[in-house]
Amino acid sequence: GPVRLHPFFGTAGVYTDNVFRRDTGRRSDVLTVIAPGMQAYLPFGGGKHSVLLDYRASQFLYKEFSENNVFTQDAQGHLSFNFPTGLTMDLQGGRIDGFDLRGSEEDIQARDITKWRIMSVLGQIEYSGPKAGISLRSSFQDWHYKNNNQDVTRDRVIANAYLTFSAKLTPSTSARLGFNVGKNDYDTNKQLDSFLYGVF
Repeated sequence: GPVRLHPFFGTAGVYTDNVFRRDTGRRSDVLTVIAPGMQAYLPFGGGKHSVLLDYRASQFLYKEFSENNVFTQDAQGHLSFNFPTGLTMDLQGGRIDGFDLRGSEEDIQARDITKWRIMSVLGQIEYSGPKAGISLRSSFQDWHYKNNNQDVTRDRVIANAYLTFSAKLTPSTSARLGFNVGKNDYDTNKQLDSFLYGVF
């Protein structure tokens, strides 16, 4: 029928001689990764518009240090419109369950690996005409840390918006002018709240 389904599966084996990524006390381990997923794609409107649903997961399994075991998943939905007038619209939303890599600057080196969840929405509307164009792009992310008491200090909402104007000067040259604003709003750690703006 009109829906295209794409199931997929991946696996990997990794050996590391520094599983905790430390300068001292290096320990080795073997990692196995199992990663299934499914994608569904539905074009409509004569193929000019589409719906895309995507889900993928990964299970990380360590032989010696099972406290590093972690399950991640990423589920996204994408709706796309492409009109003959030069107007395009895209909307995407989803959820990601992830973690801070051992040895990264975010890793607090607790026994349990730090896990988090992101709920996100991204949108863009753009008009591209023969002489000029305009686009508006925005994003919203809600970060929630799920263990190691990180939710107290690191739970936050991140919002950004970009407005861009473009003009064709010659058939092969164009100029762009853009503005952006952004805000980081922490749930409890309010001293880290921030607001940004820029011109490009």
